[in-house]
Amino acid sequence: MLAAGGLYALAAYGVMVTFSRGGQAAFVVATLLTLAGFSRLIWKTRKRNMSGILILMVGLVAAGLVAWPVVSGKFSQSRLATIQADIGVRTAHWQEAFDILSQAGNPLWGAGSGTFPAAFYWYSSAPARPAAYAFAREADNEFLRLGGGESLYFEQVVAVEPGRTYRLQLDVRASLDSAALTVPLCEKALLYPFTCAWNTQKISSAGGQWQRHEIFIQTDRFGPPDSLLQRPVKLSMFNQDKAILIDVDNVSLLDDAGRNLVRNGDFSEGMQRWFFSTDSHLAWHVKNLFIHVLFEQGWIGLVAFILLLAAAGLTLLRRASHDAMALTLLISLTSFLIVGLVDSLIDEPRLDFLFFWLLAIALISGGKVLPRGRRSSSVRSRRKGHEGAVQS
Repeated sequence: MLAAGGLYALAAYGVMVTFSRGGQAAFVVATLLTLAGFSRLIWKTRKRNMSGILILMVGLVAAGLVAWPVVSGKFSQSRLATIQADIGVRTAHWQEAFDILSQAGNPLWGAGSGTFPAAFYWYSSAPARPAAYAFAREADNEFLRLGGGESLYFEQVVAVEPGRTYRLQLDVRASLDSAALTVPLCEKALLYPFTCAWNTQKISSAGGQWQRHEIFIQTDRFGPPDSLLQRPVKLSMFNQDKAILIDVDNVSLLDDAGRNLVRNGDFSEGMQRWFFSTDSHLAWHVKNLFIHVLFEQGWIGLVAFILLLAAAGLTLLRRASHDAMALTLLISLTSFLIVGLVDSLIDEPRLDFLFFWLLAIALISGGKVLPRGRRSSSVRSRRKGHEGAVQS
């Protein structure tokens, strides 16, 4: 329990520094449920063991002490101050999802799995659209094509070091002379950058011919040299002009020894090693778990989903008073659903798998739950029936 308390304190820090208000709210609820549920469980199953309850409380207090400095900081407080405005943005986005569904699919059956980004692009009433990307092919050569729109950073994590000089090389071509490709190299966790080396390359159309560009990048302002705790660094590319297409191929980032730090720079393996981030994320997901299910699977799918959750919840509730695993699953799934009120969650494959895997464990581990007296009489009746069949 001491080890679990330490892990819970680390988890508190991990959740709080995401600065996700839905995640922070879910963590608070999970903490209260953990304190109430496990105190009751320890009290009943360990014959009123006060030491176990005290250890549990110490672990949760430690988690609170870790979380409080983050929550009370200026950035967290500024995030909390915008909750009311964000609620208006979210509700308008959910209404937009309902309107799009009526055009992109059948409300009864839904629009299909993974269809929301494309449906938003074609049917949304928003004044701007996210930038597009695609993998194009000419003869045997595959390359990346970046369209214009709201900023989309096509990026890859690269193992650069502070205080070095790197040479970026890439082949580009553009549909018009006024094209510009921005290539930042940033210390960046997921979306928000810390330190960046910005470079923008002007590109002429050159009659549709490929052009070779070379850029020297300094990392002098990056994290402390020789530190064991370096921030992740991402090489990104984005097209600033909405009316221009830019093709990119043969991307390499060379260090002093001539080693290429970019993988799949010729895009022959498509999206392998690459991903993207965007400053305008509403176009990519519904931001509510239940509306997400409704959009993809319609009212029939949503009703089935709610019934599935109800079956798992009732199974776990019946067992939570005497089964630590059932209580843990109940708290985990409850916390997940709380975050799901403000995020889609299952539009990401790993989280999708994790959620339904835990849900399956909850359903198959419970079996048919009967009161103690009915269960014993049911077992006796089955045994008598079996014995009678054997004798006959």
